[in-house]
Amino acid sequence: MSRGYFRVSAPTESILALPVHPEIYYLAGRRNPTRFFNSAFGLQSNEDVRVLLEMFDSAPPRLVFFEPRDSFTSERCLQVMHVIRQRYKL
Repeated sequence: MSRGYFRVSAPTESILALPVHPEIYYLAGRRNPTRFFNSAFGLQSNEDVRVLLEMFDSAPPRLVFFEPRDSFTSERCLQVMHVIRQRYKL
């Protein structure tokens, strides 16, 4: 099989790793659609959550990685994941 068979996202598409896994962006060669590498630091208010979800309306990440047992998983991260689960399929 060709390597392209396994490609899920194009190099120009973004991916999202929550709550914090910046190495995934590097290893995948894909960009982070947010301005933060750790959602516990980047999602400090409900307004931050609203802005992030609004951004996803116009430019959703192609893939989302989530580790719910990570010590940085916050209530706001879970709010984002709740919406993402409604929009994405496993």
